[in-house]
Amino acid sequence: MILEAQGTTGAKSLLLFGAAVGCSTLLAYIVYQRFLSPLAKYPGPFWASLTDFWLARQAMRPDCHRRYIRLHEKYGPVVRVKPNKLSIASPDAFRIIYGAGTNFNKGESYIPFRGMRTFDLFTERDGRVHGQQRRLVASAYTMNAIKSLEPHVNNTTAVLLAKLGELSAKGQAVDIAYLLQLFAFDAIGEVSFARRFGCTDALNDHDVFRTTAAGTASGVRIGELPWLYRLHQRLSPYIGNHLAINVRNAFVFDFTTRQVAARSKDIAAHDDILGKLAAARRAKPGRLGEDDVRSMLMSNIIAGSDTTSTSLSAAIHYLLATPRALDRLRRELREKVEAGEVDGGGGGIVTQKVAEGWPYLQAVLFEAMRLHSVVGMLLPRVVPPGGLRFGEYYVPGGYEVGVSPWVINRDKSVFGDDVEDFRPERWLDERKKHDMRAPNTLTTLRI
Repeated sequence: MILEAQGTTGAKSLLLFGAAVGCSTLLAYIVYQRFLSPLAKYPGPFWASLTDFWLARQAMRPDCHRRYIRLHEKYGPVVRVKPNKLSIASPDAFRIIYGAGTNFNKGESYIPFRGMRTFDLFTERDGRVHGQQRRLVASAYTMNAIKSLEPHVNNTTAVLLAKLGELSAKGQAVDIAYLLQLFAFDAIGEVSFARRFGCTDALNDHDVFRTTAAGTASGVRIGELPWLYRLHQRLSPYIGNHLAINVRNAFVFDFTTRQVAARSKDIAAHDDILGKLAAARRAKPGRLGEDDVRSMLMSNIIAGSDTTSTSLSAAIHYLLATPRALDRLRRELREKVEAGEVDGGGGGIVTQKVAEGWPYLQAVLFEAMRLHSVVGMLLPRVVPPGGLRFGEYYVPGGYEVGVSPWVINRDKSVFGDDVEDFRPERWLDERKKHDMRAPNTLTTLRI
């Protein structure tokens, strides 16, 4: 009996000791994050300073992009959104973090989007490796190479116009945002594989959009918990897959593989991205593999159609909501018709070269992309060893920083006090155009 009592007492003591150590460790962690961490001086939500789960929860909300705006309205230009991450709203910091030649590597949030791929410009976190990969495929993405793809886009545009004419003749209503998404997906098929996927004709995406959208949402959420993603991947052979981002990656890989296989006998026969990448591979044997080419095409499919359709839908939405802007755009169109630059019957397709000479059309597109960026999350980067200094702020190396396009594109010091208004005229001011285009353009190109 005495031995049993001693054993019970010892177990209780050990349990109490463990609890004391756990509580002490937790308390020390809280004290460090709240008062001693180099990021402790930056304001933000209480729970954001203690756990990654706070930002992961925000990423689950459909209005997370708007929440970043409200955070900066409440806390100022620098907000702590995770124990090791800051959200920054500063044009100066933006140029330092994302400017050409930057040594700010991408953050861990990109990891789930990479999947098993070893070659991917979008998710490659090492700046040195990213530069090497970019040079291997640069010939396929020069401005001249991109311009040579315009006939492929024009083919798809003709199909879109025909479909709109058909629906109009029937008096049939259509979800224009969905139709533009179908159009953009078909256009990606044309420029990537010299063949449309037939979605616009059928008014059906064959469940592609649901799969990719669910996967993207999953990737954004789990990307804020990279340690949990790694744990899931290690355990998946035993517990199975529970992440939609993995389903998306596998789906797009299989889809791309089938498209490449269909062109296996005449890859070089068409002037499309597949043909250009194949030419780059032949020019650099042993350095650019078949899987690398497939990976680049996967990025086209995943990112290309969403960005295009979102921007077009935003432009139409804001034009319909702003009759004054729509009237001015129509006046510009009538002037171009009278000048013989476009077919007034509506059957002609405006080329990129001609469209670049329409100042108000360009202003409308820039303003739509400013107000409705295709990216709602932060674009995280790791601060290099030398740290990040801008204005009165300093962030040590090793921590993550990021800028939300929805926040930076509403900076009043750049765009004026009416940042929430759709006013394309702001882009016609030659004195301010360069400063305004810097954040808007870089946010699009450096995702």
